[in-house]
Amino acid sequence: MDRSRQNSPFLLLPAELRNQIYASALSGEIFDVHCWRRYTPFGFATRVIKKRTNFLSLLSVCRQLYVETRLLPLHFNAFRFKSQDAFHSWFNKFSEDQQAAIKEVHLVTWMARHMVEGEGWISKPLDTAFPVERLPGLKRVEVEVRGNGRVRDCVKDGCLGCDEHGEDVGIEEEKFKKWMTGRVTGAEVNFERVSA
Repeated sequence: MDRSRQNSPFLLLPAELRNQIYASALSGEIFDVHCWRRYTPFGFATRVIKKRTNFLSLLSVCRQLYVETRLLPLHFNAFRFKSQDAFHSWFNKFSEDQQAAIKEVHLVTWMARHMVEGEGWISKPLDTAFPVERLPGLKRVEVEVRGNGRVRDCVKDGCLGCDEHGEDVGIEEEKFKKWMTGRVTGAEVNFERVSA
């Protein structure tokens, strides 16, 4: 490590300046986390789709850069989920300190009740599907609320007759916001209603 520091002008820069460079190089993305059924005993698999080529190359340059930057892509970027089945297999890929580094999550929901995609016959309520307790550093949750054109078939036991029940989307949004407030202190929750 000392030899790397001597040979690299970048590593001779003050840590504060290097941190500004890291923030610029490793931020500004919303990663779509895709989930699919893997027909093995292991259940579901997840992966990020639509990411920039070589986005994480900086982490592979040397050991010191890896140590300094390994949590930053999780800290400076957002992760977008459509599927209720994606959460556990996605978060299991990361250590506890990596999960704690995640600051922003985007959820794509139907009527603010549940995720738009899932494998189960019964739709899990949003507050059951989203394992917020695994993200102690969470600061922002963006919820895309779809009103129609949903991906998920919503005529199953868990959501039978959603439209006829007359529950206002605003009520569902408030319930989710209250649920979040009780679990993560200081997390901002925003809703965007879209017709998809």
